[in-house]
Amino acid sequence: MYTNLSTQANPRSNSVVEAAAVEHHEAWKWGWTRNAELWNGRLAMLGFFLVLFAVLAWS
Repeated sequence: MYTNLSTQANPRSNSVVEAAAVEHHEAWKWGWTRNAELWNGRLAMLGFFLVLFAVLAWS
């Protein structure tokens, strides 16, 4: 069921270094990135609905 990865790894490759070199698609990056735009949109929608709720609740 479980396999020992150390016995099946290629002895010429350093799998730890290769795994660290792979960049995750949702890793945090600075600047104008797709991830930043998604969070900006989510927080804008949250703020809009919170203000709308506050206006409706206190009017």
